[in-house]
Amino acid sequence: MSPAILSLWILGIGFLLSMNQYTGNFAVMVIGIIYPGIMSLAAIRNKSMDDDKQWLTYWVLFAACNFLDYVFGNLVAYIPFYYTFKLGFVMYLFLPVTRGSFIIYEKIIYPKILIKEEAAVFSGSRDFQSRCFKQD
Repeated sequence: MSPAILSLWILGIGFLLSMNQYTGNFAVMVIGIIYPGIMSLAAIRNKSMDDDKQWLTYWVLFAACNFLDYVFGNLVAYIPFYYTFKLGFVMYLFLPVTRGSFIIYEKIIYPKILIKEEAAVFSGSRDFQSRCFKQD
């Protein structure tokens, strides 16, 4: 069986599982961890920094999605096809064709959040480090 056919089978099964509230989270977790985990390990061995940024951003966004699920778990139970949409979003984040996590980093996270807070955070951390590791 070719890798493309196998991928379609896995995605099809994940889609069917995601339609049910009880198996949906399981499908999202399995699909959202296995392939990105393998690619993250490959990125560690690769010397390119672009894939490192993509996979680090993916894991931050994946963790944020799961945190929001935890906080608003009772509310998402009433959203029809929530896990199907979440599966689609997670796949958008990690698929090489879309590179969604990299796009979200470049268009939203860096210009809207990090660029404003970067100076304050880094100067605060440098100040903290100098106080903690002060040589007498």
